Formats: sequence, C-alpha cells, structure tokens
Amino acid sequence: MASVRTQIYLEEEQRRQLRRVCAARGTSMAEVVREAVSEFLAHRSGEALPAAWQRAAGLWADRDDIEDGVTYTRELREQWEARRLRG
Repeated sequence: MASVRTQIYLEEEQRRQLRRVCAARGTSMAEVVREAVSEFLAHRSGEALPAAWQRAAGLWADRDDIEDGVTYTRELREQWEARRLRG
C-alpha cells in the first residue's frame, strides 16, 4: 500500500521515548508510528479483541491437569464462592 507523507507534532518526552524504542528495535520512527496508528485503529474498531481470542485459542491445550474448560471454570467458581462466604 502506498504511504502518504504526514507531519505530526509530538511532545518532547514523547519524541525522546519514541527515539529510544526505534533505537532498541532498529527501525524508523515512521514504522513505529504506523504500527501504533494501526494498533490504535484496530482497538477502536473492535478488531483487536477477536485477534486476541485467536491468539489465545488452544493456549492450554497441552495441560493435562485440566480435564476440560467447563469443569475447570466450575471448580474455580465454587472455590471463589466458598471463600466469599467464609468472609
């Protein structure tokens, strides 16, 4: 996709921190700003949450100490309720 040159004003501290991030990553300010804008727009449009769910899918697939998610959740809720009632 073609890029369009855009100028922005940053606070001096924002610019300092941005330069540190760029130096650590070995990338340009423009790339970091584009990434930040993309992330902001994804969160604003609601795309970020489904993407997070996608990344989390199967996260505990290799655990053998949990029979299934429903049973595990039920047991946790019972424990929380018992603690709540004990005060």
